[in-house]
Amino acid sequence: GSKFFFILELKSSNKIEDIKIEETPKKSNKELKNNNLHVLVVDDSNVNIILMKSILEEYKISVDTAYDGEEAVNKVKNNNYDIVFMDINMPVMGGIEATTAIRGFNNDIKIIALTANAIEGDKKRFMDAGMDDYLTKPLVLSELERVLTGFDFNEIFNTTKESITLGDEVIFRLYTSTVEVANETVEEIQQAMEKSDYTTIANAAHKLKGASGSLRLNYIHDLSKKLEEDSRAEIQRDYTVDLDKIKQFFKFFEDSLEKAKN
Repeated sequence: GSKFFFILELKSSNKIEDIKIEETPKKSNKELKNNNLHVLVVDDSNVNIILMKSILEEYKISVDTAYDGEEAVNKVKNNNYDIVFMDINMPVMGGIEATTAIRGFNNDIKIIALTANAIEGDKKRFMDAGMDDYLTKPLVLSELERVLTGFDFNEIFNTTKESITLGDEVIFRLYTSTVEVANETVEEIQQAMEKSDYTTIANAAHKLKGASGSLRLNYIHDLSKKLEEDSRAEIQRDYTVDLDKIKQFFKFFEDSLEKAKN
């Protein structure tokens, strides 16, 4: 694992809830590094900012920072972020107030609360304010990765089960088959991209769209749909962004599937 040494001049802070890590990063998790995400970390503690930034940059994620809610609102207005990690208790403007302000002009950006000592009712309070999820301190890396990927196997499984009303074992077999289709599709698309073969990209994406849609894997369905539409129109863009997201999803999906089977 990497070691970090810092000599820093830090702003003073009365907060003692500094982010700590409850898990040691595993090398396999570095597959997140092709995320192409741009995130904003908002916290009035320099220690928290530096540690969170260092963790995210290990995944090759582009990180910007803000030290209070007001600064965060201004940065969201002037930049395109995928995720905002928002501390709750900050001077000038707190995380709840900042989220409310952001939702006044941007309903698409994902906002994740960062909080210590979460109590019953906090999640509802965060969601009511317009936040999408929350992470507690000390930080659990598997939970961070879940947020970065938008991945929750139990939620996906329940959605599938509600839509097709089959037994667990049958769903597991269907999932396994979908993973196989995904692996084949990713390989086809990668080879087609090297030749700018838009027809093959579109056909492969269509196949994955159908397989994921029937099982209500909505995230993959939407990615595949966009990939198919753009490639049929022969739009020249970086298709590797979508492909990396698909690979990343199925890495977590396959790992979670094996755990669920056992």
